Amino acid sequence: MKFILGSEKDFSDFVDLINKEDRVGIITHTDLDGVASAIFLEKILESKGIKVSKILFLKYELGMFDNPILLLKQNKISKLFLTDMNADEADLLGFEKLRKTFDCFLIDHHPINDNLINRKNIIKNETNDCSAFVLYNLAKLC
Repeated sequence: MKFILGSEKDFSDFVDLINKEDRVGIITHTDLDGVASAIFLEKILESKGIKVSKILFLKYELGMFDNPILLLKQNKISKLFLTDMNADEADLLGFEKLRKTFDCFLIDHHPINDNLINRKNIIKNETNDCSAFVLYNLAKLC
């Protein structure tokens, strides 16, 4: 598996900064890769004593993060993971708005948007490897 953006250390550093006061959420795609990614991620976090407060499964559509932002705010989410979401795609989906609202970390296998300026807290791997495979490998490091 080859990362084209981000690293295992970036993921570990983000997870290590989660404290007891943080409420953690996960947004993931509704397909098998997204569901498996959320399960692996939840297990990784549980192994570190971190409880996931909310998991949302989304389909791709314009403005897809608008309602989830409201729901996650209501649940007082402070740290948010996105898995298997091509969220940076020309920001038509509202990824930057999401990042301004929550401390986010994206794990994804879709191609990088060439116009993406803020590449912090993002892991992108080669598209041939699904996001669940990335998280499976991250779990082995924990």
